[in-house]
Amino acid sequence: MKLRTLLFFLVLPCLMQAQQEELSVPGQNLFVNKINVVQSLGPSLNGTGITVSIKEFGFDTTDVDLRGRVLASPNASTNLTIHANIIASLVGGAGNADLQGRGAAPGCQLVSSSFVGLQPDTDYSTQNITVQNHSYGVDIQNWYGAEAVAYDQTTAENSNLLHVFSAGNKGDSISQSGTYAGVVGFANLTGNFKMAKNVLLVGAVDSVGQVDPRSSRGPAYDGHIKPDLVAFGYDGSSGAAALVSGSAAVIQQTLANDGLSSDLVRAILINAADDIAAPGPDFKSGFGNLNLKNAVFLAFNKNFAQGTISEGQTISLPLNIPDKVRQFKITLAWNDPPAALLAPKALLHDLDFSLLDPLGNEYFPWVLNSFPQLDSLRQPAHRGRDTLNNVEQITIDFPFAGLWEIRVTAPPALNGSQDFALAWSWDTLQHFDWTYPRLNDPTPSNREVILRWENNFPDSFARLEWRPFFSPDWRLIKDSVPLQQGWQRWVLPDTFTEAQVRMIIGGYEFRSEIFLISKALRMKIGFNCPDSVMLFWNAAHLNAQYQLFGLGAKYMEPISIVADTFIVLQKSAFPQPRFAVASLTSEKDALGPRSPAPDISKQGVSCYFHGFLANLNADFGVDLDLTVGTIYGLSKIFFEKQSAGTFVVLDEQAADRLDYSFLDQNPQKGINTYRARLLLNNGATLLSDTIKVYFEGENNWWVFPNPVPSQGVLNLVASPEEQTEFSLFDVLGKLILEKTADELLVEIPLNGLAKGIYFYKVRDGKEFVGGGKLVVE
Repeated sequence: MKLRTLLFFLVLPCLMQAQQEELSVPGQNLFVNKINVVQSLGPSLNGTGITVSIKEFGFDTTDVDLRGRVLASPNASTNLTIHANIIASLVGGAGNADLQGRGAAPGCQLVSSSFVGLQPDTDYSTQNITVQNHSYGVDIQNWYGAEAVAYDQTTAENSNLLHVFSAGNKGDSISQSGTYAGVVGFANLTGNFKMAKNVLLVGAVDSVGQVDPRSSRGPAYDGHIKPDLVAFGYDGSSGAAALVSGSAAVIQQTLANDGLSSDLVRAILINAADDIAAPGPDFKSGFGNLNLKNAVFLAFNKNFAQGTISEGQTISLPLNIPDKVRQFKITLAWNDPPAALLAPKALLHDLDFSLLDPLGNEYFPWVLNSFPQLDSLRQPAHRGRDTLNNVEQITIDFPFAGLWEIRVTAPPALNGSQDFALAWSWDTLQHFDWTYPRLNDPTPSNREVILRWENNFPDSFARLEWRPFFSPDWRLIKDSVPLQQGWQRWVLPDTFTEAQVRMIIGGYEFRSEIFLISKALRMKIGFNCPDSVMLFWNAAHLNAQYQLFGLGAKYMEPISIVADTFIVLQKSAFPQPRFAVASLTSEKDALGPRSPAPDISKQGVSCYFHGFLANLNADFGVDLDLTVGTIYGLSKIFFEKQSAGTFVVLDEQAADRLDYSFLDQNPQKGINTYRARLLLNNGATLLSDTIKVYFEGENNWWVFPNPVPSQGVLNLVASPEEQTEFSLFDVLGKLILEKTADELLVEIPLNGLAKGIYFYKVRDGKEFVGGGKLVVE
């Protein structure tokens, strides 16, 4: 084998390589659970003032998407993982580096807590933690174990503390113990701590709201309903739990003046959920799919009540239900005291709950058949007295308008009093609302999106259209859309325009907010000089304008609107480490999708230089390759080589492109030193770092580097097909070391060899094939 075919891969060039940016959150989707609607309508509803603990391995506290909002904690794990970072971002990421890193509560504070030992933390009050996320699991454990007892106890001791657990990703597994042993596809929650009553347990749905087959199912060990909710989870129930934790922080912020009791937060989130799968609660989706929009409206409108009940007492509350309501829903929740370890039934305070209509008819909660047989567990919910759950729900379709009565009754044997919370809501007839796209939602051109809406029209099908906003002509998307489906896929046109979609249902028309269809933009760095930085990006359209953003103390902040696709910023005025850009039209009604915001110091771009590479090729010439970040302000480029202590010009080229190359056909034997020089329009010059290429001549072996540091490593490259022997001698001819090369590349540590001049010989078998002088520095 000839080495000339291998040398290209072994030259060690000085290359300025771009470092990888922070990971965006894979599959992030805030649309399934209407989180985007809240962030559009009320950007300040972002979890500000709420502290969320992430209990698992540690997350990167320096992540730019968590900037300025991470609290130090002695409980934090020192083992950092990508999973923990993703969970923290889904809870409270700001989306600074990339909008894919935006979470449900981008204003909350975050703190890490190790999950080693699985027990609850001993102190939540010092840092005012009111939500703790648990996106982890163990084996299927169908019993009320020590961890379940402990988590119910922490809620009893910290009434404002809400624990949110992932249900697990063992939806097709079979429990090997307990009442549900051998039952396929049910009761496969991962951990006895998930049997706790006072926590929110969360399963996963996909991007169109279907329960993920991987998502673990209930019931809990004693038949009580779990999971409580489902939410979107690209990675299964871990991500789903994180979105619910972030949403809980938003609800706690909304309730800041009304108390943050976790039973009230649970009642609101559960009552606001969208019923999916079978009507009413079920053991796959619990009480439904998280809907943060509904939850915020419920909390903002104060459609809730809290009370305290004593043994044997009945509390009645009047409630006026208006006319033209399609469905009324009300949920009762309370934090039940912990049961005894391994108790056969977890519920202790069995409150009863019912509704009386204006005619005196009484309605009871939905209950499920928890008998350990598949046909029983699959049965739909029916009305009855609930003796297992500390969450109960009643729904009434087309209720009478007028004064209704809510009744909550405590059993005769109650250990003291019991606090409880109620939350209710209703939707009116002929309701329709677009939930995607909303104003400033990302709508990138020539890509598929999922249009989403809420609807309670009874019609089966409707007509879906779109138009450029200033055009009177609507264009067909689909003539017969399944209205009850709630979503429709659409490939956005390859255009640049403000637009709307509309749904035509019989004689009714429902238009979306304005949104901007635009290309996705990519921010790039032209140069990064000590005093200035040049930013540039791809054009969205000839008539587009651009909103420039810079990273502030916590979030990306608007800087200016520009008409061109590049800008040079003076660092004295704009010291930000990151910048992003979004397109907009001259009307400035809506923003296009915001670009990622790269760290300008980590893009491999210095003051114009993006990369300079020198490689010894197979023909024993040296290929020089230069890439610049921009030609803005650049006049000429020069390739230069050191000769007799000075640099001489090898080649001169006009600065009219980003990539340049030159071939040095006559490298000298030994060290060849190269550099690139840039001439700017203002007469200034910029020099690249120098690159050294060692050339031994046309041999089948190669020794480098030369000179070599005394504590360094000498590399011998030789053909692996022939046994090559290397010998090193001092100036007196004394043998210093020997090495046999039986691989292509052999490393020879010098281990502090004295500095000076040495000589080496290379033999191919017993035949002398060459040698030379080695300088040790």
